[in-house]
Amino acid sequence: MRPPAPPSHWKKHNGWYRHVRACQQRYRSYNPRTDTYRVRPGVYRRCVL
Repeated sequence: MRPPAPPSHWKKHNGWYRHVRACQQRYRSYNPRTDTYRVRPGVYRRCVL
């Protein structure tokens, strides 16, 4: 499945798909639509890999 288009805060479109793949591998709760992962219930952080 192809990830969605990069969110507005993402500047480099070229590396977006590699970024999504890396975040998905590192964080099970990663959401490519928001570029965030869940730290604990109710707390989310942006993936900066």
